[in-house]
Amino acid sequence: ASTHPDKKLRIDAIKQGWENAKLNVSDRELSMGIQDYYDIGRQKMIDEEYEEALEAYSVAVQLDPEYYQSYTNRAKAWLELKNYEKALIDNSSSIKINPTWIAFHNRGFSKYKLERYEEAILDYSRSIELNDQYNYNYSRRGMAKYMLNRFDEAIKDNLKAIEITKEDKQHGFGTEEQ
Repeated sequence: ASTHPDKKLRIDAIKQGWENAKLNVSDRELSMGIQDYYDIGRQKMIDEEYEEALEAYSVAVQLDPEYYQSYTNRAKAWLELKNYEKALIDNSSSIKINPTWIAFHNRGFSKYKLERYEEAILDYSRSIELNDQYNYNYSRRGMAKYMLNRFDEAIKDNLKAIEITKEDKQHGFGTEEQ
C-alpha cells in the first residue's frame, strides 16, 4: 500500500501550491531534494503517467526555481496532456533561465497548436539557430508556414527535414541496428 495520498488529492495539491502540497506528503518526501523529484518526474514521463510527472516537476520547480530543466520537462508533460497554454508558460520560464533549442522547439509546438503560427515560426527558427540538425525544427516550421499559405517556404523546410533524416539514416541514426 502506498503512503502517498490518492491521485486526485495530489493533483489538487499542485494546483493549490507548494505550501498545501507539503501537507499531503510524508516527511521522507519533504527531505528529498530537487534531483530526486526531477528523477521521479523523468520516470513518470517514461511510464506515461503525466499527471504524476507534473506533480514531481512542480515540486522540483518550487525547490529550485532556477533549475530550467524542471520547467522544460514539466512543459513536455503539459504537451502530452494537450495543455498548450501551460506548456508555453513553462517553456518561456525555461528560456528566461537558459535558452535551449528544445525549449524553443517545444514552445513553438505549443504556439502552433494554439494557432499562433507566426510566433511558432519564430520559435522554430530560434531553435534551428541553436540546433540546425534536428529535423522536426524544419518540418514543424514548414507546417506553420503551410498554415499561413507560405507554400514555397513550407516545401523548402520540409525538404531540409527530409535531407537531415536521410543523412541520419545513412550514418546509422534512427535505425534498429544502432
